[in-house]
Amino acid sequence: MFPEKSNVFSAYSDDSIGDEPTMPQADKLDHEAFDEYLDAQVVLPYKDIATTGTIIARKKDRNGNVVGKLHPNPVLDTRVMEV
Repeated sequence: MFPEKSNVFSAYSDDSIGDEPTMPQADKLDHEAFDEYLDAQVVLPYKDIATTGTIIARKKDRNGNVVGKLHPNPVLDTRVMEV
């Protein structure tokens, strides 16, 4: 009644030669712009009073790498911010 279907699949180019998937448009993005704490208002103690400040950036070491790592649990988040 129905023609017999054959399970023949074509291999993708990355499957046959082992290429890693790339996203060149993602390499151009500034990932720091997606930080949820950027531009947040925080209250910090200064001498005997509480004062407000705005988070302006992530702290970077002398090699330009960001300090600390994101963790889903805020208690374990070790990122350092500049206020």
